[in-house]
Amino acid sequence: MKKQEHFQFPVDVTFAGVKEDEQAPETVAYAFDRTGELLDRSPVKGDTASLSLPEAVKGRTVRILLGPPLPEHEEPRISLLRRREAYERRIRVEPEEPHLRVRLPDPVWRHWWFCTCTVRGRLIKRETQPDGTVRELPICHARVSICEVDRIPRLIWRLPDPLIFRLRDEVLGALGESFVEPMPDIPIPQRPISPAREAVRLQGVEVERKPDVQALRLADSPDRLRRSLIDLSDLWRPYICYWDWLYPFFYRYDVDCLQTVEVDEEGRFETTIHYPCFGDKPDLYFEAEQLHGGTWETIYEPLLRCNIRWNYDCGEEVVLNVTDPSAVPCVPDDPVDPPDDIAVWIMPYSIRGTKIWGSPPSGDPAPAGWVKENGYTDYGGMLGAPFGGTLAFRMSQSFSVPSTAIAYYRWSFRKGSSGPWIHMDRPVFRHYVKDSPGELPSFPAYKLGPNTVNGESDLFEFKPHVPPAPDPGDPSGTVTYWPTDNFAGDIHSAFWNTRNLGPSVGAAAGQYQVRLEIFDEDGNQVSPGSGTFDFIVPEGVTTGHTILARAAQASEIVAGAFVFNVHIDNNPCTATIDRPRLGTTAVTDRCGFLRYPDKTTPLTIAFHARHPNNHATFNFRIVRGSTVLPNTLVAGEEVAAAGPGPYTGDGSGNFHNNFQLDDLLCGPADPTQCCTEAAFAERLYVRAKATNGAHRLSGYDASDLRAFALAKKKPSP
Repeated sequence: MKKQEHFQFPVDVTFAGVKEDEQAPETVAYAFDRTGELLDRSPVKGDTASLSLPEAVKGRTVRILLGPPLPEHEEPRISLLRRREAYERRIRVEPEEPHLRVRLPDPVWRHWWFCTCTVRGRLIKRETQPDGTVRELPICHARVSICEVDRIPRLIWRLPDPLIFRLRDEVLGALGESFVEPMPDIPIPQRPISPAREAVRLQGVEVERKPDVQALRLADSPDRLRRSLIDLSDLWRPYICYWDWLYPFFYRYDVDCLQTVEVDEEGRFETTIHYPCFGDKPDLYFEAEQLHGGTWETIYEPLLRCNIRWNYDCGEEVVLNVTDPSAVPCVPDDPVDPPDDIAVWIMPYSIRGTKIWGSPPSGDPAPAGWVKENGYTDYGGMLGAPFGGTLAFRMSQSFSVPSTAIAYYRWSFRKGSSGPWIHMDRPVFRHYVKDSPGELPSFPAYKLGPNTVNGESDLFEFKPHVPPAPDPGDPSGTVTYWPTDNFAGDIHSAFWNTRNLGPSVGAAAGQYQVRLEIFDEDGNQVSPGSGTFDFIVPEGVTTGHTILARAAQASEIVAGAFVFNVHIDNNPCTATIDRPRLGTTAVTDRCGFLRYPDKTTPLTIAFHARHPNNHATFNFRIVRGSTVLPNTLVAGEEVAAAGPGPYTGDGSGNFHNNFQLDDLLCGPADPTQCCTEAAFAERLYVRAKATNGAHRLSGYDASDLRAFALAKKKPSP
């Protein structure tokens, strides 16, 4: 291919208004073609920049921008340079005398001095724990893009004239200065107070802003209105998220991503950006990606207009809360505070997020969100909840484990308190990082078990101190290491599918014992005691997530293994609503009507919210038209309840009540407002209490819906 010829295009620059004791800022000339592609850039030296342009642009229009030098990591783009207040000239390149002379106005070049801004933040995912606490888990193996957006003036000047007047009304309403009634979709009392406005008020200069607001009210032309809105933008910017009609204009909002930085194992990131020293600090927007299977996938891309950090306070920590279900949080090992006299320890910790209480010497009952001594748990308003589904067990150990003396573990279970133990044999893996030069990291899996050692089956390794070495075929310089977090869900040491426990689900329900055993490298069981190790049990968690632990009691150790109870119940619920009855014989006809001769005969409402072992709660309500009748409502009641709300129960989930017709036909707020005829809906929802330790097993829920109508019976002809 023939090499394209270039020619030199000089740009002479004069800085207007430079004082004797001043020096003009460092300046660069950028040349773009009419499509916005960068042709060349050259620093201004001795009032001249020399651009090397291809011969093909002679006789054509090019775009010359004069502005500050950009950081090395920022690719020159017209939108970015405009945001840096660059000065633009579009010229036709004359073939005979290609040359440009520019006199830069004083207000333009003074904005080119740049200041540095440290941007700090955390990428997290908030998860509610079974005990009701909310924990912020870091997201690692991720990267965050730090973007700068158009300032408010650009938005204001882009809005059509009719919408400028609408924005004026919205702003006045939000600031409580409106001379008209607030628009129906702007409930002013519920709106937040602008942080900027509150700061102004606290500084005692609120009165000084009154003339500005007055100017906004009295502006009689779009241009004056635009200028007033720009002057007051620090007050009304926080309300932008509430004005949905602005949404389409943010599609055309310029967003320039300045840097992309990787987060650390705690989800933290930090970098430095530059912004013009004259004017406001940068307005920032953030996006994030996470490495999934060797591919960067977007996990955080919130709505633009609601997630701009206006006038970002440099150095302030930004917390990015990721709600995308595909985002995998890192689960760091919580520090453990064992008893002072215990050095080597093994701690059975939890069933997923539900911590194991055991049988403490104090006899204190387990807090909500813990496995109780009888194998049940209380969580999220559910009392006496059993476990079900696939249970995943967590444990922790002191730093010296593994060793030749403590090399393997094994989890087992049995129904009741006698009989043979059944080993949990589902494979368990730990992922490690393989980092090769010039490639994205990969995460191979190391299998902990099950293994058979000297005839002892279903043993699992404790995670080795060092991961496998690089494979012989890996590139030179490849390293392997364990991640500093439990990315990829590597937090569980055993899995138990409780749905496969017997010939029928009903027969399998009941109390089980779970056992944790420890073995040496030869497959011999190791019992706790002096010179070996100790079992410890969690008894609390500090606000800093340090696990407080106690020594296991002798009653919790059976044949050298730690044993605790877990109550299992995978039975589904059932929900049935009977047809309503008037008296003892009348039922809804084929069209769903109940026709009453008078209001003396009561209406019987009956339904059945059942669970074979009463491990469920229920909600029931009757809706007339679109109005929920509070005198029929029951919420969160036990299916074994004897008298929930107005209903009578038999202890097995069967409920009924006889309502007077006026109880249903008359208004709950005003008993004098009664209907002669009305349509009703009955809604029953039965919630299973069973949990897998992290979530309620809603797949075992049941519901029913029935409709009927009450109508006055017409007299016989």
